[in-house]
Amino acid sequence: MFVESPAAGSSAEVFGGSVTENREETAFPMTGRQRDVLEQINCRATCEKRLWERSEIVLLHAEGTPKRQIAEDMEIDIKTVRKWCGRWEESRPGLRSAEEAEEKGEISPAEYEKKVAEVLGDAPRPGAPHHFSPEQVVHVVAIGPTRTGDDYVRHIGQTVDTDPDAWWIFVTDNLSTHQSASLVELIAQRCSIDIFLGEKGYRGILKSMKTRREFLSDTSHRIHFVYTPKHASWLSQIEIWFSTLSRRLIRRGNFSSLEHLRLRMSKFISFFNETMARPFKWTYIGRPLAA
Repeated sequence: MFVESPAAGSSAEVFGGSVTENREETAFPMTGRQRDVLEQINCRATCEKRLWERSEIVLLHAEGTPKRQIAEDMEIDIKTVRKWCGRWEESRPGLRSAEEAEEKGEISPAEYEKKVAEVLGDAPRPGAPHHFSPEQVVHVVAIGPTRTGDDYVRHIGQTVDTDPDAWWIFVTDNLSTHQSASLVELIAQRCSIDIFLGEKGYRGILKSMKTRREFLSDTSHRIHFVYTPKHASWLSQIEIWFSTLSRRLIRRGNFSSLEHLRLRMSKFISFFNETMARPFKWTYIGRPLAA
């Protein structure tokens, strides 16, 4: 079989796709800190539509979604997608320098976050009027499930109960509820660690979050925890999935009740698994260690 070569100087197809099309497929790398800031911008109730849209474009492309697919999913012009992906690409060196300055303490986290937001446009302004009255919001919150330290301890206990004698390793972030005194007491009880745990805020293992964390992450315990580094949500696959769920369903919808939300989430998960699911691409590029 013979393959005809494209004419010199033309923009003909190369390896089954044009240069432009191949470029559309190439995601740019993004640091964990940049991703965190964009996620924070996306989750603000006061985030204006334009800023939300631009951060959404950048986040989706960093995850590996081609520009044309982003345009189709968000129902916007491909030129808009290219514009903001290009703006982000151009700003990456400056943002990386600012990130290094933040790590050295030369600028504050708030100043760094402002620089990231400036890349995508003006500062956020109050958005559209609320769809629900204050009374409705209070009612939903009053019957909504909670995420307290006791709830987390109960969840861990129920999980361990599915195989009480097994070795359990829980990978979690640095939320304070994941390092609580009641969690220490549960793990000590389940691992038959019969020692004096101390007193919260004063002494012993229970004294501080640091001492509790050291106990909970002790690998000699049959049940222990691994804590991901701060500003590193990109290390957790479930965090990436939560981000996708939030941006593609929750942020775009109105829900009349918790049951309505559960139903919509269940349908979205089925749809996602059938049509959109793919391995998450690792796009973070760390700085080399200094000699």
